[in-house]
Formats: sequence, structure tokens, C-alpha cells
Amino acid sequence: MDIACLFIPHFVVRAEQQREPRLERRPVIVVRSGSQGRTVTDASEDANGIIPGMSLSQAISRCPDATTIPSDPPRYQEAWNHILDGLESSSPLVEDGGLGCVYVDIEGMAHLHGGEENMARALLAAVAPHWGARIGMAPSKFPAYIAATTSAPGKWSRVPEDVPGYLAPFPVDVLPVPGKVIERLHSFGLHALRDVAGLPLSALQAQFGWQGKLAGELANGIDRRPLMPRQPQIVVRESMNFSAPVITTEALLMALENLLGRAFGRAELRGRCARMALLEVEIYQASSFTKRVTFKEPVAGKERAYFVFKNLLADLRLPGPVEAISLILLGIGGEAGRQISLFSDVRQRDDLNEAMRELQARFSSRMPVYKVREVEPWSRITERRRVLVPYCP
Repeated sequence: MDIACLFIPHFVVRAEQQREPRLERRPVIVVRSGSQGRTVTDASEDANGIIPGMSLSQAISRCPDATTIPSDPPRYQEAWNHILDGLESSSPLVEDGGLGCVYVDIEGMAHLHGGEENMARALLAAVAPHWGARIGMAPSKFPAYIAATTSAPGKWSRVPEDVPGYLAPFPVDVLPVPGKVIERLHSFGLHALRDVAGLPLSALQAQFGWQGKLAGELANGIDRRPLMPRQPQIVVRESMNFSAPVITTEALLMALENLLGRAFGRAELRGRCARMALLEVEIYQASSFTKRVTFKEPVAGKERAYFVFKNLLADLRLPGPVEAISLILLGIGGEAGRQISLFSDVRQRDDLNEAMRELQARFSSRMPVYKVREVEPWSRITERRRVLVPYCP
């Protein structure tokens, strides 16, 4: 297998800079609000000492001159999907590694493009230059990712044949394992990948479970994770421009009802449901704003969607005359119905799965939720009795 990793650092910040070019000349912090308060989603390179997950108060204390911007996940996902669509024109096997990171199967592509140089240029050409994308190539995903992060914007690099030797000097912080595992590795004096590569896999697994085994294999240049091709996503968009700007919520709702009817009447939505909707409102001589709705249960018709939007916009005060509106339906799937089980434990599991899918649609990412599985309950080593595995609805 031959893998290319295309990497765009600080993708979220770059997306905001595309919307507001003035932000390119000042430190920027993108912030999200959650149960733990306001935390950093991303920060520009000149916002020194600020990392994702840091609280906003800590970030401001380290960079008081930074401009703070509320996070807008649907906008970032829409921009990222556009990039993924462009890359799929070069290779049908494209894996979404999260915002700013994508893996492409390039097996045999060099011959089609007349060499690796031309192939790399073709991949970079699929992404607009302002994103500052860079590419790394290797036999597997992890070394390709490391090579991409060390390449210059608009450039590419190939990992040498001695993959373990290439990875050896990099810090353990680059490993795709939880932060607590990274902290424990440092506490044991394992600061570089060469330190981890020199340990037996059995010792790492005994101490850290399956994540320790993964870290040991990756440090030795062994990445068994297959490339998971991206599944095509359906996005339905309908827009309307007003001949004369409207100033009342009632007029806005009438236009929205029309857009919902047009959207749910399209062929690609027959027998399908939408899980999330975005309403973009363009204001005359002012900045536009977006209202987002994540439906508790997937909707298959305009009536239910209109009811939800009507409640959402009931107390809306328009900041000015509305020139145009756009409706975007996302999370399209074939969930046309739901049968409720007679057994309470099955209903609880179904409710949990539904809540997980709603959270994934709302935050455009997989939730860090795990379940406990018994492996060796008789073992004297605590870490080997149970393991945490990702919960997939």
C-alpha cells in the first residue's frame, strides 16, 4: 500500500480568515462553549502557547491581544467537504482524517501522472493555494502524516525506506493516543519515539493496554490501520432572493416554508430523512448570520422541520432587512421510521444510540464516548482486566 497524507494546519483558523481577511494580520483564537465552559478549538500560529482544549481564560492570559471568535462547526465541515470532493476527483479512495487531515490511496497513481512529482502537484492542485496544504507519502498512514506535518506549504516529501529511523527523533506527543497516555509516557522518561520503539510490545500492552501496543507498533513504523474510504454525503441546498428586502419574521417564515417544500420535494430526498438544517440569512448592508437546527429525530417532510424552525425563530429580532435566505439540509440518511421495542433495555440502548447520532451531527465529529469491556477479569494486572473501546451507535 502507498498512502499520501494531505495536511492543512490550523484549518479552523484558516476557514475564519477566509471569511474575514482582516484576521490574517492578528492573533486569532476560535472558541467553543460546552459543559466545561469556553475552551479553545484552534488558534493561529502567532498566538503563542495556546493549544486546543485550553480554557479561554488561560488563553487570554497568554495572548491578551488575540481576537476571539465563536466556533462555527457546520461552516468548517462544509469547507472541508468541498476539499474532500476535490481530492476524490484524483483518487476514489479518500479517508477523512478530521478537519485538516486526509489520507489518499496513491497506489499506482504515479504511473498515471508521469511520476511522483506530477502526482503530488495534482493532489495539491485539488486544494486552493490559500489553505497552505502540504503532503507526506509513506507505506502507511502514520509516517505519511508525520511527513506531511514537516513539509512546507505547497510542498511534499517522501518517507525514506528506514521508517523507524525516520520516526525515531519525533516526540511521543505525535502519537494518536489519548493525552493521559502521552503524560504517562513522559513520566516514565519516554520522550521520543525511539524510546518507545525500544520497548517490548508486551510490556507496553501490559502497562497501557491496546493503546500501548498501538504506540509501540507506530513507533516502529508499523501501522496496520486500513484506509477507510469516505462515504459520499448528500447535501441539499435551496436559496431565495427577495425582490424587495423583508423586515418581518412572518415574511421570513413564509419564505422558509417555501424552501422546505422545495428541498423535501427533490429526488435525492425521496425515502430519506434529514438530521440537521442550516438557515443562512443575508442582511442588507450588514453581515449575514446562520441559524442551525439539529433535529431530535430525523425528519422526512417539511411540516416537522417547519415546526422546529418556527419555534426557533419565534423570538428572533432581525438586525435589518433580509435580502436573501438559504436552507441547507445535512445528515441525510434512510431513517424513515423507528420501531420501538417492548423490552426496556433495548429501548434504552436505542435511545442512547439516537442521542449519540444527534451529538455527532451537531458537532460534526465522533464523540469521545467509550464502553467498558472485560478482557481478562482474572488477571492480577488491573489494566488487563478491562479495556475501553469506542462506542459506535
